[in-house]
Amino acid sequence: MGRRIAVLDAPSILGLQPTGVEELPNALRREGLVSRLHAEDAGRVDAPLYSKVRDALTQMLNPTGVIHYAYDLANTLTPVLRAGRFPVVLGGDCSILLGCLHALRSECTPGLVYFDGHADFYQPDESPTGEIADMVLGIATGYEALLSDAQNNPLVEPENAVLFGYRDAEETRRERSRDVTQSDILSIDLPSIRAQGIAHAVAEAKSKVYATEGYWIHLDVDVLHHELMPAVDYVLDDGLTYAELIPVLKSLLRSSRARGMDITIYNPRKDPTGEIGRKFTECIVQALT
Repeated sequence: MGRRIAVLDAPSILGLQPTGVEELPNALRREGLVSRLHAEDAGRVDAPLYSKVRDALTQMLNPTGVIHYAYDLANTLTPVLRAGRFPVVLGGDCSILLGCLHALRSECTPGLVYFDGHADFYQPDESPTGEIADMVLGIATGYEALLSDAQNNPLVEPENAVLFGYRDAEETRRERSRDVTQSDILSIDLPSIRAQGIAHAVAEAKSKVYATEGYWIHLDVDVLHHELMPAVDYVLDDGLTYAELIPVLKSLLRSSRARGMDITIYNPRKDPTGEIGRKFTECIVQALT
């Protein structure tokens, strides 16, 4: 990567629960992520206090806190983008994506590649938990109203978004989630990747986001195989291997249109030896260098 990388900590758990994902930034920093990437340290954005009470109006947990945090994160991230840096934002849960996209949208019409084991496309009243991480892709693409602008424009237009590697279709049907395949988002699930091959899948994703002015990469670590990444709160069987994920990330990061990425959901408390975090850090270093 020709651009200088800047690492920014965003340890918010407002969209999930305070079970340990807020410790992700410290864990990856202990593995030397910043120095190994020869990155600038862009600091840290702390989140408001967490509430366990589901909001009666929206049926979401912490909707106001998530909104305020998204704006705070965007305000910190925008100068990093304007300085020509490539930010790597360490979460936290998936709701940090909203602040990242808000910052990128101030610079260009954005695209999104959303790596996740889950579709994160629930409507609030069908979400079993009310956690915004359950519905963040729907919020980002405007299918749920939370952070749209005054004209109701989404953070990223659905036709500029790609969902890659998800594998919870049976679960979401059972729990009556909105069906992401009925949206304008390009949805490439794990069975499709296995059927058509990883090279074809990433070419399809690139053809979508290469048409945008600049795109963001969201990496929820539960897109990885459960044996490689069991240190997550909601475990799903199967997933991508490192041998599959690293070349895909490298290919997406090679373009100058790739403007930044965030990393979420790894829970160091579920990794007492640190071995999972070490292997994942190596994956990120390989992908970015």
